[in-house]
Amino acid sequence: MRFKGAIFDLDGTLVDSLPSIAAAVNHGLTQLELPTHAQSAVGRMVGEGVRTLCERALPASRPELLEDLLRHVWSYYEAHLLDRTKPYEGIDAMVRELAGAGARLGVLSNKPDVLTCRTIAGLGWSPWFKAVRGQIDGIPKKPDPAGAFWVLGGIGLEPSETLYVGDTAIDMRTAKAAGMPSVAVTWGFRMREELERESPTWIVDDPAEIVRIAAR
Repeated sequence: MRFKGAIFDLDGTLVDSLPSIAAAVNHGLTQLELPTHAQSAVGRMVGEGVRTLCERALPASRPELLEDLLRHVWSYYEAHLLDRTKPYEGIDAMVRELAGAGARLGVLSNKPDVLTCRTIAGLGWSPWFKAVRGQIDGIPKKPDPAGAFWVLGGIGLEPSETLYVGDTAIDMRTAKAAGMPSVAVTWGFRMREELERESPTWIVDDPAEIVRIAAR
């Protein structure tokens, strides 16, 4: 294979978790008697961690409720993590094909680390992803490259021989900061136009294309 491995974003790249995330956010808002958001609107808020998500979900006039919203969202989401979360079509086959060809795979997410690891384990992907990292307090989140370098160390690869795959501008900036070739996927939480503005190395519309890129 041309590339020896790949690091994947999680939400919006490997899994469609937006129904679960939106349900958790709207549960929290309802508990605080605040207006809720359409699922599509929540999709535009995600990508930079749960605290930033909750900041964006709150009315601008109620910032004092942030900690309360975080508590409600975390509690609900932790209890219902995989209720409405599933891999995108073609992802499972793509992961197995890459791993079967000897590619070393990792995950880097701005989702809290414990939930990132639970998601990978709950979907039965632990045998394939050898290094999994979510957001940890005190460690910079994406687009800072620190997490990408940690995952690279975990799979034993250099940036130049590893694809970085994600669905948001944050992911493309992470890849650039880490010196990694980037693959932007169009089936996630952002519009193609946003991804194009980041000038990724490749833009793909189907998971099978990632296998072809890795093998070129």
